[in-house]
Amino acid sequence: MEKNFQIRDLRKKEKFVVDDLYLNGYAKKFGVYATAVYLSLCRHADREQKSFPSVKKIAEEHNVSERQVFRAIKILEKYNLVRKERIGKKANNRYYLIDKSEWTTSHITPDYQSHHPLTTSPVHSKETHKKETHSKDSNASVATKEPDLINPLIDKFKIINPSYKRLFANKTQRSAIERLIKEHGVDKVSAMIDFLPQIRDKRYAPVITTPLELENKLAQLINYQLKEIKNPLIGIVK
Repeated sequence: MEKNFQIRDLRKKEKFVVDDLYLNGYAKKFGVYATAVYLSLCRHADREQKSFPSVKKIAEEHNVSERQVFRAIKILEKYNLVRKERIGKKANNRYYLIDKSEWTTSHITPDYQSHHPLTTSPVHSKETHKKETHSKDSNASVATKEPDLINPLIDKFKIINPSYKRLFANKTQRSAIERLIKEHGVDKVSAMIDFLPQIRDKRYAPVITTPLELENKLAQLINYQLKEIKNPLIGIVK
């Protein structure tokens, strides 16, 4: 039988990547609208996982309303799949696609064999969703995985780093915060970061503007504090 059609050519580069983890669990939880919006954000993302499509553009791509797009983005933000940053004076947004290791997994059940077409989407729900309560147990395996602990610490860098917002979506920087929390605890890491603006113009003080630099230069920071500060800040050194 002679072929009269063209088969799909997977060698072409006009493609984008979506994690299987999303399709195997989150898509069923979020529903079709949030999934469509997430696909658009993935499609428009650059190598640094920054995505710039306007709400209008996303709505046009899927023939949905802008209100539905706004609701979908809120869902994606709630579960830490994307982080939104407002840029410029106009209502333009930049979206960072967060690595799947940082996604909030509360109430998400991966289903690797699910083909059910019907699903309840929180995008349409009018019910008030209760916020997940996160235990702040000192157990590092729990604490270090919670965005509610990591993000406020990263936010503290805004005083010493004008580009601090990029740190939120940087897996390397987030991993550094996780290791610091695991080793020293949230309160002590918070004290370390609060100490940095006090010494940024001081002679011999280590230059630290990111979580990774804090991790790598922690010994220098402690030594500087012990030698140069008469009343060491409680919380950094034991």
